[in-house]
Amino acid sequence: MESFEQEIPYDQPAVWMVLEGEGEIARDGVETVSFTRGDTLLIPANMSDAKVILKKDSVWLDVTFPKAMPAEVI
Repeated sequence: MESFEQEIPYDQPAVWMVLEGEGEIARDGVETVSFTRGDTLLIPANMSDAKVILKKDSVWLDVTFPKAMPAEVI
């Protein structure tokens, strides 16, 4: 596989549990964070200029959080 990169589009926090592969999360002017199989990453909400760059074919469990429900529904 050739290297692949994509912007991280979340407007809310997410958790990635990396099942296979390896890559990194990069942001302009900020330290790059590498990940590999077995790592768990907390992706903050609204990371500006963030992108994921895959070095190998990768699979991860992507956990997001539901938006808050209106008080009248609860």
